[in-house]
Amino acid sequence: MKKSLLALVILGAFAGAASAQSSVTIFGKIDQAALKRIGFNDKQIGDTAGSRIAFRGSEDLGSGMAAFFAFEHRFLPDTGGNGSGVQPTAAVTSRFWEGFSFVGLRTPFGAMSLGRQYTSSFLTVQNQVDVFAGETTAALRDIGMGNSTVFAINGVGQVRVADSVKYAAAFSGVTLSADVAETPAGSPDRPYSVAGSYTGGPVWVGASFENPAGAEDRLANLGARFTFGQFTLSAGMGNGKNNASVKLKSFLVGANIAVGTGDIKVGYASLKLGSTDVNKRFGLGYHHNLSKRTKLYVDYAHDSKGFSGALPVIPQTAILRTEKKGYDLGIQHNF
Repeated sequence: MKKSLLALVILGAFAGAASAQSSVTIFGKIDQAALKRIGFNDKQIGDTAGSRIAFRGSEDLGSGMAAFFAFEHRFLPDTGGNGSGVQPTAAVTSRFWEGFSFVGLRTPFGAMSLGRQYTSSFLTVQNQVDVFAGETTAALRDIGMGNSTVFAINGVGQVRVADSVKYAAAFSGVTLSADVAETPAGSPDRPYSVAGSYTGGPVWVGASFENPAGAEDRLANLGARFTFGQFTLSAGMGNGKNNASVKLKSFLVGANIAVGTGDIKVGYASLKLGSTDVNKRFGLGYHHNLSKRTKLYVDYAHDSKGFSGALPVIPQTAILRTEKKGYDLGIQHNF
């Protein structure tokens, strides 16, 4: 009996040590708002941030090495259906792991990962300078960084690529990343992007270059942030050309002002193709933090032109108009 108990204790100790070397985390966000989207004149209950549930895990392999994985599902909380990949203004997808799905190996010299992933350009630079974080009606990123084609914005860059290989490393405030993917079916080019950023105290700066899947398209981005006291100022720009060799120029500026437990957000973004002003957006919002994970928010946005032409399908029934104003009042919980 004593030997059996001793054996169970030893096995339990080894099992505990083995399990302690690996971990799996569930995380994500859920967002709902009463809103009116730019381009439509009806009022809706909708998602302004891309609600999601995701899983990530890692296993310590010793000698500074670890295996890791992550995958993410996007969904629409108001209907329970599949969600969009970027903003809710993007087309709803049938792809279950729309967010990302990859596996990789981390070493003392950086990490290699394979699968469906955010591009280095998007994750390292394009997603770092919008004070609205690419969320809510007032999101500036797609216009100001020229990185998306959703909702007839006519940007160039890709947010994610499938069948990709990525390398990323961070050391002494410097982050470096590069990725390359298989040529998508029907496309002439193999997409790739490279990016780097530096963080030192209150200053962040980043730069990236991206070659999407088209034959002619290119996009370079610069971004910067500076924090002093309760103020954070940010700016970004994009320069490149679309697949018709038309030059693209874009920029955004923004400020986040911490006031008590909330944040006042204000920003402006512009996108130009050739000599044509595609769109300009002014955004203003207040986000009140109930906790570190939950906030209430209200935002207003005004576009110079609104949207027209062929647009992706949105789950809620809407009447297509060239409406230039939008607003939202919502709640978001991160877990």
